[in-house]
Amino acid sequence: MNRIFGRGKPKEPPPNLTDCIAGVDGRAESVEKKIQRLDAELVKYRDQMKKMREGPAKNAVKQKAMRILKQKKIYENQADNLRNQSFNMEQANYAHQTLKDTQTTVAAMKHGVKSMQQEFKKININKIEDIQDDMEDMLEQADEVQEALGKGSLLFVAMSVNHHLLKQLKKHLMPVLLQQEQVTDDARISASERSQKKTVIRDHHPALLGLCTCLESILTHGLTDPGNLWTHVLEPIAPYCGTHPRLQSAIYLTRNARRVSDATSLGKSRYFIRTALNKGCLPDLVDFVSLSLDSLSVGAFQSPFHKYSVLGNDVLAQILHSLLLQISLSLTFQLELRNCLFLAETWSLPDYVDLVLAPARTLGINVGYVDGNPLIVDVIPGSIAQEDGRLQIGDIIDSLFGECLHRSRNGRVQDLLKFHLGDPIRLGVVKGTTPSGNVFPCIAPLLDHLKVDSAQLQRKLKLDVLKREMQRQCEEQQVLPNDNSNRSYSVSYGEGRRQSSLSGSLFCGILLYYRGSAPVGETGDKTQIPRGLHRVLRDGGTRMGYGRLVDRSGSITSISSIASEVSANSSCYPIGGTPKPVLLCMEDRDVVVREPLTNEVLFSHSYTHISSCGQREDFPLFFAYIAG
Repeated sequence: MNRIFGRGKPKEPPPNLTDCIAGVDGRAESVEKKIQRLDAELVKYRDQMKKMREGPAKNAVKQKAMRILKQKKIYENQADNLRNQSFNMEQANYAHQTLKDTQTTVAAMKHGVKSMQQEFKKININKIEDIQDDMEDMLEQADEVQEALGKGSLLFVAMSVNHHLLKQLKKHLMPVLLQQEQVTDDARISASERSQKKTVIRDHHPALLGLCTCLESILTHGLTDPGNLWTHVLEPIAPYCGTHPRLQSAIYLTRNARRVSDATSLGKSRYFIRTALNKGCLPDLVDFVSLSLDSLSVGAFQSPFHKYSVLGNDVLAQILHSLLLQISLSLTFQLELRNCLFLAETWSLPDYVDLVLAPARTLGINVGYVDGNPLIVDVIPGSIAQEDGRLQIGDIIDSLFGECLHRSRNGRVQDLLKFHLGDPIRLGVVKGTTPSGNVFPCIAPLLDHLKVDSAQLQRKLKLDVLKREMQRQCEEQQVLPNDNSNRSYSVSYGEGRRQSSLSGSLFCGILLYYRGSAPVGETGDKTQIPRGLHRVLRDGGTRMGYGRLVDRSGSITSISSIASEVSANSSCYPIGGTPKPVLLCMEDRDVVVREPLTNEVLFSHSYTHISSCGQREDFPLFFAYIAG
């Protein structure tokens, strides 16, 4: 038969969907590589055009770039078509495989039914019911355990947190959220009150500094330039985040904020973080950036985060979103945004106060301008500012009558005072000093630039703090500085050691004035106390001798006024010598007298060397002890 009709050609195997899909995918990958190569050329031409001037050469480069862009669009359309073809074939292949699996399943079910009929004869239904009841009881107990363990906030998320920055964020949040849970778990609080009960976070909250630093590290992690969160992320996404109005509002507020208008990208990024905390829109930022970066590609713009960063990884971004969402639901941030002049240098910001002074023609201050900020360099004695006492050297006048003075021209303060003559003076002030008497670190170089000795100013402020501390102790012990009555007053050492926080250190002791010493002879009993007091108050005493005299009179502003006021209190004994503020410390073995500001030991005596101590009834504000 083959000799007559010949032999037919061998039939080719029918097309295989799997092979077709692999071929189409290979072609799509080849096209995508070409697209990547064109992107690299576009970046090269873009950098080249930045360095070129306008002219024929630059126009030629532009034409090349436009030609490559057209090629890129064609390749992108081809890649989309190939991906659609591959998807359609995958669906057909999936349906074909499903039919095969269905046939196999039916055959297996038939065999399974026969096996089940044989095995079912071996089962006792009564035992199964008993087992089922036991299982239901155990499951209910397991649910109760899981509910108890899972009670609380999203702080204890079930997802595994392996990133070190997310662990740091949870570490900063844990104390605050646990405190919030203790409040909301109170049985006496109703459900509506529990939903409204939020912890308020202000500038001086102990967890704020660590939280802001950690958030900045997370949001900038993965950027080529960590200080350019504003330039690389926030500014480019501003026109596209209309679906998140709070996020868009925070970006526009940062862009239009006058106090950071001339700040670096780092300062604007930090200002945005504080604004976003106030508005509770940080979860919106994470949601938008992690889900929408692909749609933001314009020309050669690529995602600024690499895949190992928090915002570049889908899983880590979801965990961060959950933590930030819990922050916005549990905490209310009320951060001051008018004290952000130094955000580019530090997260620790000075205090901001609003003042209202009586109407006046002038404030009575001398102002110097540094970096566009009016800085107080002198307070005129007798002026309204000096009488009020709240304006100090080193303070920045941020606003006057509601107008921001940042980058204002010289003389603007006087112009506003003239325009609002007769009205109460409303001031916004960035404090240049801390309550403990320290000059704010960013203010010190500005003062030095204006020829104001910041070190000397800090010493004066610390002495003022010392004065207020002595007044407080006098009030606690019910000792009035101007009380010249003859009532008796005894010093009690059983009250424990008092604490005074000065210059960042913790000193223990009682704040007093040291008056001097005088010899009392070889006898050291209590009868020598009046004679020793008489000598010291009359002659001022000496720095050597057996007796030590300490004065509990009120704190005065200067050494000369100390002597004059004590002289008024004890007119029959003119006081000589120079009174010195000291800390009297009752330690385990010694009586130690220290310098309040430096904690330097001035002198000390062992308890075994002190023979007596006491005071005179006609001078209850003084006491002395005899040692030798």
